[in-house]
Amino acid sequence: MTTSTVTTADSGARMWTLPRRPASVPAARHLVDGLLQTWKCPLDTVEIALLVVTELLTNAVQHADGPRIICNVSLAPGVLMLSVTDTGNRSDDDVAATSTTEPAALEEDGRGLAIVTALATDWGTHSTPSGHEVWARFAS
Repeated sequence: MTTSTVTTADSGARMWTLPRRPASVPAARHLVDGLLQTWKCPLDTVEIALLVVTELLTNAVQHADGPRIICNVSLAPGVLMLSVTDTGNRSDDDVAATSTTEPAALEEDGRGLAIVTALATDWGTHSTPSGHEVWARFAS
């Protein structure tokens, strides 16, 4: 698997570019876990962040059109920020509608953004010049 990593000068942010395929989800999860451990984030924050980044990446793999996914993680005093950018074809309105639609009780899919809503302090979406970004913020 090919990934590229960008580190900011202050070491408070990382960005990984991954291929849009299912194997990128556990790979990114491993990268984010290692980073949060290095930053000495509390274990509960790490566990929540890993669940959310897994959901965001899975959505990008399933719904995007382009060949790449970008995973960003940043840490500022008291705030952990995660985002996943893709070249998907879903609009911000499509993502917002997905988060408010309850899946049927026995469906296997459809709960990702409900999980993000329950776990993140705040989250949102916006279109970018290259695609679509979903972000989540956490108190750390």
